[in-house]
Amino acid sequence: MPDCSFYAISIYRLRLAIVHLLAIHSILLAIHSMSDIRKLIWYFYKPIFLWNLAFSFACLWLIGINGVKVAGLVFFFKLIGYASTTYLQSYTAKNVYMYYRNAGYSIRRMYAYVYAVDIAIYSAMLATFILIKR
Repeated sequence: MPDCSFYAISIYRLRLAIVHLLAIHSILLAIHSMSDIRKLIWYFYKPIFLWNLAFSFACLWLIGINGVKVAGLVFFFKLIGYASTTYLQSYTAKNVYMYYRNAGYSIRRMYAYVYAVDIAIYSAMLATFILIKR
C-alpha cells in the first residue's frame, strides 16, 4: 500500500503551484489592462458617442436660444441623456459587458469614465460656444 501522506503533499504542492500561477496571471492581466484603459474606454464609448453628442448639441441649442438662464434645465436634460444612454447601452450591448469585466473593470466604472469624458467634451463645446457667441 502506497504512503498516503506522499500523495497528499504532492496534491497540496500542485494546488499551491496552480494558485501561484493564477495569481501571477491575474497580476499580469491587471498590468496589461491598465495600459489599455484608453482603448477600452473608446470601445465602450464608441456605440453611444453619437447619442451623447446629439444631447450635447441639443443642450447647446437650448442655451443658444434661451441664454444662460436655462443652465439648470440643460443640466437636467443632460442627466436624461445619460439615463437614456445607460438604458440604450444596457439593452442593446449587454453581451459585451463580460469583455470589460474580464479586463478587470466594472461596468459602473466604465460608465463613470465615459460620462467624465463626455462632460469634458461638453464643457469644451460649451466654452467654445460661449466664446464664439460673445
